[in-house]
Amino acid sequence: MGEIVSDIISPVNILGEYLSVIGERIRTLREFKGLSRRDLEKLTGIEEYKWKSVESGKQNANEHHIAAVAALWPEYKHWLVFGETLPEAGQISPEIEETRRNLNGAG
Repeated sequence: MGEIVSDIISPVNILGEYLSVIGERIRTLREFKGLSRRDLEKLTGIEEYKWKSVESGKQNANEHHIAAVAALWPEYKHWLVFGETLPEAGQISPEIEETRRNLNGAG
């Protein structure tokens, strides 16, 4: 019986992994915007050490982290949470923004 229980995927583990991915996306977005964690603290009121913990996966992102980043950059909300873009709805990713910048600079 112990083997069966150990083979079951825990919803808590899945949620933790998902929230850890959001932390990685927060880091990607912060770096893309050229900001330090200290800058992010000043913009959001969430302490630098908490951002470091979220970005490194030591702490899961929570609704406060997600809401703070979404308030700063609403165009990245969908990508931040779901990892998907909806350009037709104005929901982009840093990669799409970088491509747009490169195309605008090349013309």
